[in-house]
Amino acid sequence: MTKKILNIATKILMFIVIAIAVFMMIFTIFSKLTFDRNDRSLFGIRFYIVLSDSMSPSENNKDEKVHFDAGDLILIKDVKDKTALDDTNIIAFISQNSENFGETVTHKIRERKLDDEGRLLGYVTYGTNTGAIDEALVEPEYILGVYSGKLPGVGMSIGLTR
Repeated sequence: MTKKILNIATKILMFIVIAIAVFMMIFTIFSKLTFDRNDRSLFGIRFYIVLSDSMSPSENNKDEKVHFDAGDLILIKDVKDKTALDDTNIIAFISQNSENFGETVTHKIRERKLDDEGRLLGYVTYGTNTGAIDEALVEPEYILGVYSGKLPGVGMSIGLTR
């Protein structure tokens, strides 16, 4: 009886190991094909690896829901109306700042900037770690999506960081 239980346990363990290996293989292939490409998404979700600690925990950022660290894999969800965002949102966007022009940045919205007629000019964004405001307004056409979650350390563990 003990030998039979051991045999079943071994088969279950082997199945789990194979399932994890297959999942990691598929994930790695998908990752290599799509990371750092803003035009690719899976079911309306884009995946990015965090490269800086501008949104990491600090005295300025103690809210667990709005921080992530370098090496985390973040999920960015497509947003239909890019003009309807507010200071509760964290957005990924193509930076227009001089120091990182054209790079994908994920920061929190601080406020909406409107013209005299009430039309949206863009969003003031900042990294919550330091609270420093980004140099350029984020215009709606540069927004890639809204932050919807993270997988801590996954970017580091699969070796996809720069």
